Amino acid sequence: MRHIKKRYKDNVLYYVLILFVSFFFLPAQLHAQNSNVTLSVKNTSLKQLLTEIEKKSDIRFSYIDEIIEPFDNITLDVVNQPVKSILDKVLPSRNLEYIQTGNTIAIKDKTVQHTKLNKIKGIIKDMYNEPIIGANVRIKGSTTGTITDINGEFELEVPDNAILQISYIGYTSQDVPVKGKTSLDIQLNEDSQALDEVVVVGYGTMRKSDLTGSVARADLKALQNSPNVSIAQTLKGVVPGLTIGTASKAGDSPSISIRGQNSISGTTDPLIVLDGIIYRGNMTDINPNDVESIDILKDASSAAIYGSQAANGVILITTKTVKQMSKPIIEYSGSVSFQSPINSSIKPLDRDGYLQMVTDSHLDKSRLWPDGTRNPDYDITKDFLQQEVLTGYMQGTNTDWYGLMTLDNPYIQNHNLSIRGKNELTSYFLSFGFADQKNMIKNDKYKRYNLRINLDTKITNWLTVGTQSFFVLGDLSGNNPSFNDICTISPLVASHDENGEIITLPTLGNTSFLLLLDNPDQEKNYNLTGNFYGIVNIPFVEGLSYRINYSRNYVFNKLFSFDPYANGMLGSAKKNNSSSYAWTLDNIVTYKRTFAKHDINATLVYGVEKQGYENTDASASNFTDMTLGYNYLGAAQSDLNQLASGAWQESSLYMMGRLVYSYDNKYILTATLRRDGFSGFGTNNKFAYFPSAAVAWRASDENFIKDKFNWLNNLKLRLSYGSNGNRTVGRYQTMATMSSESGYVYGDGGTPELVQSLKSMANNNLKWETTSSFNVGMDFGLFDNRLYGNYEFYNSRTKDLIYNVPIPAMNGFGAYNLPTNIGKLKNYGHELSLGGIPVRNKDFEWNVAFNISLNRNQATGTIPVI
Repeated sequence: MRHIKKRYKDNVLYYVLILFVSFFFLPAQLHAQNSNVTLSVKNTSLKQLLTEIEKKSDIRFSYIDEIIEPFDNITLDVVNQPVKSILDKVLPSRNLEYIQTGNTIAIKDKTVQHTKLNKIKGIIKDMYNEPIIGANVRIKGSTTGTITDINGEFELEVPDNAILQISYIGYTSQDVPVKGKTSLDIQLNEDSQALDEVVVVGYGTMRKSDLTGSVARADLKALQNSPNVSIAQTLKGVVPGLTIGTASKAGDSPSISIRGQNSISGTTDPLIVLDGIIYRGNMTDINPNDVESIDILKDASSAAIYGSQAANGVILITTKTVKQMSKPIIEYSGSVSFQSPINSSIKPLDRDGYLQMVTDSHLDKSRLWPDGTRNPDYDITKDFLQQEVLTGYMQGTNTDWYGLMTLDNPYIQNHNLSIRGKNELTSYFLSFGFADQKNMIKNDKYKRYNLRINLDTKITNWLTVGTQSFFVLGDLSGNNPSFNDICTISPLVASHDENGEIITLPTLGNTSFLLLLDNPDQEKNYNLTGNFYGIVNIPFVEGLSYRINYSRNYVFNKLFSFDPYANGMLGSAKKNNSSSYAWTLDNIVTYKRTFAKHDINATLVYGVEKQGYENTDASASNFTDMTLGYNYLGAAQSDLNQLASGAWQESSLYMMGRLVYSYDNKYILTATLRRDGFSGFGTNNKFAYFPSAAVAWRASDENFIKDKFNWLNNLKLRLSYGSNGNRTVGRYQTMATMSSESGYVYGDGGTPELVQSLKSMANNNLKWETTSSFNVGMDFGLFDNRLYGNYEFYNSRTKDLIYNVPIPAMNGFGAYNLPTNIGKLKNYGHELSLGGIPVRNKDFEWNVAFNISLNRNQATGTIPVI
């Protein structure tokens, strides 16, 4: 049975919990203490001895690993003896004792309990003698500990023979003996072993040194220093091969692509996975302050675990958890940043500039040719297309529409409050975030309220449960014109009349922007997501665990608007309510073991996902009473009201197997196979298979390299090949669809009869687009990792592209399209990432990062038009 380390603040709490666990989860068995066992062991460890007793009896042991791990060389040969007598023989000589409740026996250290405690003070510093705030200080073999204060100092009561374990993120942990000392001055060194960094690879984690595919971790320092409200915007330029577009409005998520485009008609967005679950929501809903790490799976080998949805790459987002014991830590962070256009020439022309533009656009009339001199008889008023422009010209109007419709100081502010900590049983992270963005255009604004709860609780030494849940309210309310509208209206058009009142229709048929700003407009999005999991460490099989993930997501959208100036001042309104849901159930079995020089990491996944959506739209025109606006559509002209509704649902089923084998930490093999089933595929192609394989060689660990090139800290060569899919096929695209509309009217005063017709034809053979990719890579670190980086070359080919082939009307179906798998694409490119630390000393550290990528995209298959 695998024993997970238990950490308790004091012995009283420890045994109270043992009693609780024994009563609630492991019913007492009165005969357990009298269980007899037969054992024959030689030179074995105490931990293995306890495991053997568990196998042959009803006894279950609970202990702290550090207490029993030092004891080995135990030899016993007993026949049908009580467990109690075996423990009485083995434990006392090792300063250990036990307490039994039912069939659970807790083992503890007698020394820690009875030794006299002495007070010790200390200070913890970094390599530059600067104090480290929040470093963990714990007595080895117990849960007694503390953290350093703002000055890097700590105070603790410890046994005289205690050993203190000092740890802090980013630094190498130290064990410091206390004996004979009353004060300590401890210096921690930075942990330069970047190869031991753990990265997320989908359905699990892996050491960076064991990676065989192209997996990149984003630098969160860039994210933390960015004033953007969206994670996607902060990733610009951070990872080679990752292309981020531009968000044109507040609260928008920019377009994202990884290694070019692999489809001509389907989605090119990468798959987003949040805390191990495929995320279908808006990336803007994720609070950047809650994010702990972002890993990008770029090649087919690393992304193949997501099968038919991974052809465009995968972005894995992991939110914060607490890994080390700590008291509650309350943290606040806030930022306010101001924005301004980089290029001032984007401002629209003033009166003089506008007149010059009109003159220059009619050179045939405003100039005399062939010498091009100005025509003194040119009448610019004849080239004004609107009466309002002519009136403004005659009155000397010079309206600064840009100034009227923009803010002088657009800004972004972020505020985040969190509390986190970890005790013996539970780690927790709770956060509240508020983001407020006001862009340059008035009413182009966005507000977001985030609430997150991450909990992880150890129920027993074999069962852990937890949740990663959050709620988001996004508010995009407010009617605003587009930047193009502001730039195209003439400065000769007046905004106010002689009485200072806003002109309702400054140009024919167009309501004033200034009035539209006050129109009732509500756009709110609600996102509630709960991820729940349980982890079972299978008894009696070391390294085997089972994890079940269940995720439920609900999204509600409201879009209400009212324009009292529409339809000749009679008004128009609309209300749109939509909602969507998604749930996912994953069953994950993992087996991790090390046998001498052999490391095995196997993962099996069986899961199911279902999504659904529905919406209702209502619009109304010509209101007799505008008091309640969109909240009383019944006040509009009834025969102009319009109603519409829609709904859809889809489901998928998937299985995945992955094996990572490493020999001597130098030769690594990864093999993956995924099988996907999707309701949107054609009846003849409901399931798809996506295989991949990758190998890596850590050449820098070879003796013939390590001994001759001591300046080479890391050199790893990687090679991978695999296939992924793009589930770009629509959920009903393979089926024949009908359309309906009002048709013939029979007789005077009759109502139109409903007419139905074939809209599209069925294609039972339609399937997913498949991208096969080859990747070769090299990771390196030089001069004590002061210079590091990686190089990648990839070549991918996409086949079975989905394209809507037009069907000629002569076939009797009208001018419709038939979705068909046809055509091919090719992507190839290079990626280079470099990092360095040119200067590092006590007072100054200079970090440099550089990356460049080149992608070439080519259509290699012909797409015929029928």
